[in-house]
Amino acid sequence: MRRIRADWVWTPDGPLAGGEVVLDYDGRVTAVAARSGHEAEEVGGLLLPGLVNAHCHLELSDLRGKVPGGSGLSSWAQALVSRRRAPDAEAMRGAITEARDAGTAALVDVTNSGAPIPLMADADLRGSAQVEILGIEPDRCESARSGAARLLLAPGFPAVETCHAVVSCAADLLASVLAPPPEPGPARTFHCDEDAADTLLLRDRSGPWADFLDRLGRDWRDRIGHADSPVALLDALDVLGPHLALVHCVHTGPAELDRLAATDTAVVLCPRSNLHIGGALPDVPGMVARGLRLAIGTDSLASCPDLDVLADAAVLAAAFPDIDPGVWIAALTTGGASLLGPVRDGRVGGLCPGAEHGLLHVALPATTDPGRTLLDGTRWARRWLSCPLLP
Repeated sequence: MRRIRADWVWTPDGPLAGGEVVLDYDGRVTAVAARSGHEAEEVGGLLLPGLVNAHCHLELSDLRGKVPGGSGLSSWAQALVSRRRAPDAEAMRGAITEARDAGTAALVDVTNSGAPIPLMADADLRGSAQVEILGIEPDRCESARSGAARLLLAPGFPAVETCHAVVSCAADLLASVLAPPPEPGPARTFHCDEDAADTLLLRDRSGPWADFLDRLGRDWRDRIGHADSPVALLDALDVLGPHLALVHCVHTGPAELDRLAATDTAVVLCPRSNLHIGGALPDVPGMVARGLRLAIGTDSLASCPDLDVLADAAVLAAAFPDIDPGVWIAALTTGGASLLGPVRDGRVGGLCPGAEHGLLHVALPATTDPGRTLLDGTRWARRWLSCPLLP
């Protein structure tokens, strides 16, 4: 047994001053309690469970700093397409190591090629691979689903099929792929409302996405959904629910947030990517006020400078100072863990008896408010005291 004492321990109920974490010989948490009279390792600072990066595109890792932003998603996406090539295995391995060193215990990765899946399995990461498909015309939809089915057979890492976005997938494809699954499993993630042009395409059949699809020669007008917003379309297709996590939601309005709250649909925030691409952040106060389940992701190195998901939480804390920092820490831990599968008892994502998500030490200075100090923008040194256990 190993007993570790810190200035603060972050439990699912919030910070515990002078707390102790007891680990068994495998590194699994057996107890979390206030300071005792037992001999313990004194580490100071803050103890956290391993963090969850709830949205990443590892196969774009070789494009760090190479895709300019600031002009909106359509412009950024076209710049990305012009620079894309086969995924770079060495760049992906480096990105995984970078994320792990920053305190990431689990990663929800989106892939079109399947190339990151064996690398994540070899890296002993928890998480899920989101095999993302795009398709508008029937033949392209059929081909995309066949390709995804082959990738889902790859052993060694949980994987699910998902769709890219309302602007790149036929409505019937969305309805089929994003439907609630018969058995619980990893949540499907789906890009939603990342750009105001998404609504222009669905509602008015106009805007930069319409121009882009026309230039590609896509037969989209009778295949892409028709609705007042992306969330309205997903609601009409009856695919909202706890099995779905919408990524970005930068332009999601109050009525749509109400729909997400009513269906327990999660939201994954990627603030540094959003600021790089479009210079805007979502209505996070509205999400918090409605009690939406939140998680945080870095997105790709093509739109974010690094894979330190704690830095994304710090951006949210600075942008919305009236929100309790515990909201962001919950999003980094239990919120992200809720997307990994049916385990929701704290064993993954929290520090409580039975937890196996690793023990992370952050070298905070003396403070009476560990949440705000953790998220004040400083890149505090951190180290693993116990690595995450695999399922």
